[in-house]
Amino acid sequence: MKKEEEKMKSLVIVIASLLTVLEWTSFFSAGILSAIYFSKLIGILSAFLIFFSGFIGRPLGAMVFGLVGDKFGRKVSLLLTSLFLILGNLGLFSNLTIFILIGVILMGFSLGGEWSSASVIVAETSAFKAFWVSFIQIGVPAGLLLSSILALNRYAFLFFSILLVFLFILSFKINESPLFMRKSNNRFSIDFKKVIIGITVKLGESSTFYFFASFSLAYLLLQGFRSTMIFLFSTAIEEIFLILIFGHLSDIKGRKTVSYFGFLLMIISIIFFVIFSVHKNYLGVLFSFLIFGIGDSATYSAQGTILSELFMTENRTLSAGISYQLSAVLAGGMTPVLLSINHSTLWLIIVPCFYIMLSMLGLSFIKK
Repeated sequence: MKKEEEKMKSLVIVIASLLTVLEWTSFFSAGILSAIYFSKLIGILSAFLIFFSGFIGRPLGAMVFGLVGDKFGRKVSLLLTSLFLILGNLGLFSNLTIFILIGVILMGFSLGGEWSSASVIVAETSAFKAFWVSFIQIGVPAGLLLSSILALNRYAFLFFSILLVFLFILSFKINESPLFMRKSNNRFSIDFKKVIIGITVKLGESSTFYFFASFSLAYLLLQGFRSTMIFLFSTAIEEIFLILIFGHLSDIKGRKTVSYFGFLLMIISIIFFVIFSVHKNYLGVLFSFLIFGIGDSATYSAQGTILSELFMTENRTLSAGISYQLSAVLAGGMTPVLLSINHSTLWLIIVPCFYIMLSMLGLSFIKK
């Protein structure tokens, strides 16, 4: 029995992690295409506004699929989000703005429910060990790395979608979360105070991540840089390994300690980026990306566990999903838009650092 449980836990972690990689690959591809391809068609601000529309779909997905996950099971919501992702990918094949817009919204809608469903089912299956949940968080750098390749040819998504269908079918083999199966029938309720704390904790990482992963590409091109994708490649490869290390450290040293360390490194990376990009120092910009990668790995590795531990089993998928995705809208989606309006060096530092300070404040309200 013990052996079967371990085998099922491994299967849940692998499938949930791979689905998360595919979700983030699609969403990041939309962001990269917005910066490099769509901006040439409709302008940089309009392109980022389309990308921002995907962030609007994310909290809606968190609410809809969160309710499904808490009512009918994490596995059910995980399967449904995969279907919407397939539909969203089809929109990127078109040159028509309306179809691109619909595709990005569907991607955001799917991602909004997938992350919380995957994180919660892994957390509940692995006794809330941050190391195992950090495999879900690897979906971000792995997705960023794959999207950097796929964005060079939009039609590569045809193969990508076929792979997603195969993984969707395979997902039927996993078991439901054991905690969900044992949950009580208490009346459903949401602790809005904890949701606000959850939103706040995520703001800084969301803002800084999209500062580097999306806005910086267009900004560096304006500054005269040409080969910018190497920055994303380097950071993504770095984080794939570091997230697991920091996930393990957060189980030993505590989620808050590791998160504070990450936030401090993020502030340093932002300042370095602005200074080196203005002076067109290629190696300096690369260094700032690598510092960001360390900070983001530290902060992001524990977030899935922090948000899962913050809420009760009866409303965990919905509450964790809303916390994550609303912060993504308020910080991750808004940061590229705000920075596209004003490119002054001071403004580039103020916006993400303001979000980071809010997160450090929110983190102080979470008990160890």
